[in-house]
Amino acid sequence: MRWLRIGTVLVIVLIVAMLAVAWRSTTRENSADAIKARAEAQMQRIEAEAQRLENQAAAP
Repeated sequence: MRWLRIGTVLVIVLIVAMLAVAWRSTTRENSADAIKARAEAQMQRIEAEAQRLENQAAAP
């Protein structure tokens, strides 16, 4: 009976560890996606500003 309890506890610990690893991996992916989205938005703002400056320079 004691081995069964120890085995059950070990299985529970392993499941919790697997869930923690999966959760951490998911949060890292979401963080990377957020960083990518911010970088793309910043690039669009830079391109828009460059276009505005080009138009301003071309104006008489």
